[in-house]
Amino acid sequence: MPPVAKVELLIQTNKLKVAVGPLLTELNGDAFTPNEWKRLSEKKRNDQRMQSASALLLARELMKSNASILHDSSGRPFSTDLDWNVSLSHSSFLVAAGLARAPLRIGIDIENLRELRDFSVLQKYVPAVGEDLQPLADLWKCDEHRALIALWSLKESFFKAVSEDLIPQSLRFKLSSQTLMVERLVQGEWEPIEGTQIEVFFRGDHVITAIAF
Repeated sequence: MPPVAKVELLIQTNKLKVAVGPLLTELNGDAFTPNEWKRLSEKKRNDQRMQSASALLLARELMKSNASILHDSSGRPFSTDLDWNVSLSHSSFLVAAGLARAPLRIGIDIENLRELRDFSVLQKYVPAVGEDLQPLADLWKCDEHRALIALWSLKESFFKAVSEDLIPQSLRFKLSSQTLMVERLVQGEWEPIEGTQIEVFFRGDHVITAIAF
């Protein structure tokens, strides 16, 4: 199966891989399994098909295998290569794929920095986010506007990573000593989730975020 051209590997460790790549310019059904092609064919818009197909091939290129990328009943992607958990995202111009070594969960998101959003929802998940973004801007070496969109993106990544035993209402972000952490609510007390890896990358007009735990 053909690889995605111009792949940029953002990070690669023994537990985590994240990459971005451009959209495909044409589709070849031979590059996909029957189940993958069926799901792609069901998409009504061509741009959606191209985005999903590009993300699938990017994930497969990261795995270095011909494993299928399928979706469960909730729409969450998973790989037939059980060594890896997978997450996919796309914008109008780029696609992103993330892999985490099982049993780690992973969520990945890509956002266009020029798009408008309702940032008020972030208050629910990031304490005092509206009061002072400068510490995060300093952490990520960007301005406050980009830091805010990166937080939005992390929220999206976070929702993709959680499962039924880690519901969003019991989790939050917290910045402490120049480290952004994910905490979970346990018997009325917030406790950090040990081993969480948070990655933030700025590429031109986009930000790519990944969370694995």
